[in-house]
Amino acid sequence: KGIDTLLAAVARMKSTGHRVEVRFGGEGESYITPLAKRLNVEDYVKFTGWHSNPNEFIDQLDLLVLPSVKESFGLVIIEAMAREKPVLATRCHGPSSIIVDGKTGYLIPISDEAALAKKMIEAMEDSDLTAKGKAGFIRVLSHYTPSNAGTKLIEALTELGVHFENERTK
Repeated sequence: KGIDTLLAAVARMKSTGHRVEVRFGGEGESYITPLAKRLNVEDYVKFTGWHSNPNEFIDQLDLLVLPSVKESFGLVIIEAMAREKPVLATRCHGPSSIIVDGKTGYLIPISDEAALAKKMIEAMEDSDLTAKGKAGFIRVLSHYTPSNAGTKLIEALTELGVHFENERTK
């Protein structure tokens, strides 16, 4: 998930006087804590554990950061955008197909800690951060609701030559 890149970016931010709190949900504390200590950013890291309702975790965030090296889709991006949270992610397959860079969030190169630190600072200083969250919500409504996604799936399968019979016409 690019946690090493994220923590290295936080270390860069710390060295320039920027303060940020990075929250992690789920597991990973045993891997993340030693890395955070090595980079001297353990005071910037908070673990919130598993959440039965991911919206509770997402609602705590100002910005969802997903610096994945590989991400086939990125459901957490959709979940954050549905909660009107802007997203910062890498230009790997999933995120780059969901996020409209500069409008619904931000995209950076994979494994680029300098770009990630710079973009996190820009996001913190962005007066339109709330607008990006709202634009992300609108994108979710127009692209990722079950009816919209289902329609697009049927269109794609039809292009591939799959034919569907309407149950009502049988």
